[in-house]
Amino acid sequence: AHAAGTGTPGAVGAGELRGRAAFAARLRREAGVLRAALGEAEAMLRRAAAETDGRRGALAAARAAVRAVERHRERWRADEDRARGRREEAAADDLVTARRAAP
Repeated sequence: AHAAGTGTPGAVGAGELRGRAAFAARLRREAGVLRAALGEAEAMLRRAAAETDGRRGALAAARAAVRAVERHRERWRADEDRARGRREEAAADDLVTARRAAP
């Protein structure tokens, strides 16, 4: 392209220079907007990752608590089974003793 009226091939006119400068300025503004949006998205991603880690930790703690309750329940059941067995054995012994003592 050449400037209108100059007859110089390859010359760039003032209007075209202003247009290119405006285009470059617009690209810089858009790049700034995109950088800001990317920064916000990265910050949101970091917050989500931190929240996920927190929830993962809470879930692990809850699972550990459930396992502890289940172990306690199993020990309690075993203790109850042993106690019931002792009571039944004592009742049977009392019955045998009472029959022997009966006239």
